[in-house]
Amino acid sequence: MATADLLRRQQALACLRGRLLWLVGWLGLLLVAVAVWGLLAVNSANERQQEALETATEMLGAVDQVRSAQVNFKEQVQEWKDVLLRGGNPKDYAQYWAAFENEEKTVNADLTEARAKLEKLQFGTAPLDKFEESHAALDAAYRAAIQQYRPGDPASVTAVDAQVRGIDRAPTELLDRYVATLVAASKDRFTQLAETSQNRVDFDKKFREAMLLVVTAGIALAVVFSVRSLARVEAILEGDDAETGPP
Repeated sequence: MATADLLRRQQALACLRGRLLWLVGWLGLLLVAVAVWGLLAVNSANERQQEALETATEMLGAVDQVRSAQVNFKEQVQEWKDVLLRGGNPKDYAQYWAAFENEEKTVNADLTEARAKLEKLQFGTAPLDKFEESHAALDAAYRAAIQQYRPGDPASVTAVDAQVRGIDRAPTELLDRYVATLVAASKDRFTQLAETSQNRVDFDKKFREAMLLVVTAGIALAVVFSVRSLARVEAILEGDDAETGPP
């Protein structure tokens, strides 16, 4: 009978030991999972911030490129006026006409780069298409009108100016409106990026709090279970002492 009781107690101790090991193992896995998740969350947050920063940089670059076209177009129109007003001799004419053509090329280059950046960001480019058409028509009109220009002849200046007077107003207004639209759209995109990032931060915070609550509850249960298990072990050991003690 003593042998049977001893065997029963050994089995009980082994069972308790197994349960404790099982509980410790699951708590360890849970802690590891929380730690890994925390590292992944930090890495994900860094990636999102980097992506948002790159997107913001691209948006600013696209808007700046259109603004560059806007400024250079106004410079081109000014160079045209300089051709008429200050190109009274061949040297000055060549200088201002070269400056006009240089600004023209710069505007076209700005438009090409701006289009690529805007399409990548999925911004609408219809106003840019209209401006390009208007700009091409304006360049053709300037070149046709300059054929009648005679350096040093005030009458030819007046005649040439009359042919192209005001043709720069429509493309200028079109590009000005488009820049304003892009600025507003960029602000909206920035706001969306900020809201998305904040929502993710809030979700991560709530999830982290929930995981901490689960871990805390697990530790509390482990403590209760351990205390109860230790009490059973002590009871078993006391039973063994009582049976092996003096009569």
